[in-house]
Amino acid sequence: NTLSGGVDSSYIQAVWNQEIHQGEELPASYSVAVDHPMTWADTDYAVTASQGIGTRHMLAPADGAYQAY
Repeated sequence: NTLSGGVDSSYIQAVWNQEIHQGEELPASYSVAVDHPMTWADTDYAVTASQGIGTRHMLAPADGAYQAY
């Protein structure tokens, strides 16, 4: 699940954790991270949400030039 930390993605992740996820390892969640002061709060929001709902959160760095993607 792409977890932004907002209500919608957090709800979807919580349902996934309870209804669908199987296994002993924490379920995974992901968010895109740009290392810039304007986006640090978004990354913190996603990481905090993942801790609250119990996921193994991974950041997908997107620090390259826009044209590279």
